Amino acid sequence: MRAFSRSIVDTVRHPLLVLDANLRVVAANPPFCRTFGSSASGIEGHRLFEIDAGRWDQPRLRTLLSEVIPHDSSTKVFEFEYECPRLGRRVLELNASNLVDDEDGRSMILLSIEDQTERGLARDELLRSNNELEHRVEELEQKGRELAQSVETTRQQTLLQSGMKIASLEQQARDLADFVEGLRTETQSQADTKIALLVKKAKDLAVFVEELRKGTRSQAETEIAALGQQARDLAVSVEAVRELTLAHSNSRIAALGRSEMLTSKLNEGLERSVLERTRQLEAANLELEAFCFSVSHDLRTPLRALDGFSRELLESHAGQLDEQGMHYLRRVRAGTQRMGNLIDDLLKLSRVTRGEMRRERVDLTALAETVFAGLRDLEPGRTVSFTARPGMFAECDPTLMCLALENLLANAWKFTSKKPVAAITFDETEIEGQPAFVVRDDGAGFDMAYAGKLFGAFQRLHSDRDFAGTGIGLATVQRIVRRHGGRVWAEGVVGRGAALFFTMPGPEGDA
Repeated sequence: MRAFSRSIVDTVRHPLLVLDANLRVVAANPPFCRTFGSSASGIEGHRLFEIDAGRWDQPRLRTLLSEVIPHDSSTKVFEFEYECPRLGRRVLELNASNLVDDEDGRSMILLSIEDQTERGLARDELLRSNNELEHRVEELEQKGRELAQSVETTRQQTLLQSGMKIASLEQQARDLADFVEGLRTETQSQADTKIALLVKKAKDLAVFVEELRKGTRSQAETEIAALGQQARDLAVSVEAVRELTLAHSNSRIAALGRSEMLTSKLNEGLERSVLERTRQLEAANLELEAFCFSVSHDLRTPLRALDGFSRELLESHAGQLDEQGMHYLRRVRAGTQRMGNLIDDLLKLSRVTRGEMRRERVDLTALAETVFAGLRDLEPGRTVSFTARPGMFAECDPTLMCLALENLLANAWKFTSKKPVAAITFDETEIEGQPAFVVRDDGAGFDMAYAGKLFGAFQRLHSDRDFAGTGIGLATVQRIVRRHGGRVWAEGVVGRGAALFFTMPGPEGDA
């Protein structure tokens, strides 16, 4: 080799070897010698498979290198596991290229070597981190579902118990009022009867006194005086009895009044308890929403940084990267953007179970035609026929139903994308005597053995290379249908399409 060419080889930072047609070492640069613990003088002139105790002697490497000069080819990527005495097991990436010596025109092989061990470890760590992140998101979603179910159960139990207690207290109040009124009537009646009797006795006594007075004046006067005193005493007794009776009645009435006040206080306490429980439920919902926002923010910040730095590398430092490096950066950006889409879909999924649901009569036919027109506008070059049965209506929330149909029709649109001519229908049918709606397509279909995974978050039956997506759409459909009290299921055959059914009960529970 010329000295100039040799100096270029020596200045390259990666380990390099120059081999002749018989795979003998013509030159080895200093990085190769430092990395593999050898000297240039000790290996130059020796065959590659004889140096370093035969560690380079692998059948596949022999085959690949033997084809470089005859076919004027190069091996762009070849991973080679090398047991280094000083560094342990390393994963090397070899790149062999054909070159011609300017001095004598003989063909040689330039073998560049890159240590990919750390990159492989980093890739494994990234994979592990992604798996942990997906597992964490699934755990968070499960906790969200459990919290929402607990909140709903507590609310239902509280309302039921409150209604039963209020009804019981109202009945007790009515019974108490009837008792008070009866006692008041009875007491007044008894008092009037006693007073009337005493008045009658007084009148009889007065008649008797007058007769005695006529018979014997003197004796009559004495007896009249005594009887007069008795009459006065009797009047005092009558008045005392009347006052005692009234005092007793007032005391009973006051006691009943206190009972009514106690009942009122119990009602007020129960109302306060219901209000406090309602506030707790509202606080739990707000806390769940804040939790979802926090998770979204904490996940988005590192993703934005990763995407931004990757874009900066692609735009500003592309000249310093080979095609393989550019490929890796593009894959990093694609992964971060897909994770961003997953976060958006998760937030949409969490919002489906919150917020007030408003039921009204919705024209599902018109809604489906509008949604499909939007899909056609996004890909006008596709040939897809769409048919929706006229006159399909349901009592449902229009916003949630629009989101459900968007996911169902987008799912059918996506899985028919491999067909030059496809067909999608939206129809109404009857299942076990109950009406149901169905979206059918003649696309990729699926194996019914995995039908149970279709409506789970992140559950996908096709790879990203075949059909893009996040695995959230059908989980969102299931939540919307369940909120309306309905159910959703799917049927399919691989290569022959799929059908997704859902029911939409009315406000009173009839399908």
